Amino acid sequence: MNKIIAVCGGSGFIGKAMSVYLTSMGYQVRIITRTKRPGRSFAQFEWDPAREYLEPGALDGVYGVVQLAGESIEKKRWTASRKKVLYDSRVNSGRFLIKCINQQVRPPKVYLSMAGIGIFGDRPGELLDESAPPGPSSFISDLSRDWEGVVSGLDPEVRKVILRTSPVLSRGEGILKKFYLPASLGIAPVFGKGEQIYSWIHIEDLVRIFCRMLTREDTAPVYHVTAPAPVSQKEFVTRITRLAGPFILKVPVPRWGLKLALGQLADTLFESLAVMPAKLLEEGFEFRYPDLDSALKHLLKR
Repeated sequence: MNKIIAVCGGSGFIGKAMSVYLTSMGYQVRIITRTKRPGRSFAQFEWDPAREYLEPGALDGVYGVVQLAGESIEKKRWTASRKKVLYDSRVNSGRFLIKCINQQVRPPKVYLSMAGIGIFGDRPGELLDESAPPGPSSFISDLSRDWEGVVSGLDPEVRKVILRTSPVLSRGEGILKKFYLPASLGIAPVFGKGEQIYSWIHIEDLVRIFCRMLTREDTAPVYHVTAPAPVSQKEFVTRITRLAGPFILKVPVPRWGLKLALGQLADTLFESLAVMPAKLLEEGFEFRYPDLDSALKHLLKR
């Protein structure tokens, strides 16, 4: 195959998994990163979107671009300055990347942009497929809309796919890392009544889906990258605790308590999003980890 794929945001845990998988499938991987790291097995090119700098040659001869760049939503409280960082790292960096692509004499054939299911806001009681409308205005839904809107500026000759991704389950990383420590002590924190629905995706299925979009010519413009079996927040933490800890103690956590600790960020933990991968299912994609039990058993094997 020997096609070159540029992965922006390749230093994060999703980017690392993506790069390894793409290499195993015969692609050459280039990492576009803010900071080069010694000893990496992939070619690295530096960029700084704030200064509109991309190292020369980064996109030369590239078949596809995978845009994963974006600061972690859950890492810090959402102060005004933090919100700007979250916005710039997704929207403005995407705009700069597309500007660079459009300037290429030979642009890539395909552009894959990660996006978020947060575009739907809080939608209790709904099953949300790709035809569902965005939710009402909020910081996350507005950010997600603008994040997706960046793609409209891309050269029309480049095939573009938006992949709305749910929280990713990976060993020792992401959302699973945050719940694992209390789970290992037998504590299952239940946010409010715990009835809000959480959508999720196993890291292996995520990278397989992205790779699928590189190889198919007949892709839809938007896909939901979620497992087809969302669960309640209470069920989510209970199953993690059952596998990780010696016993289960469900500990109610009131909304006001999380608001004191996390500020506006706490609201996302109470949002209900049952997002379904309707397009992938229609196209016959087979999930390796279609349900939470199979995903957690694989990731939490002792």
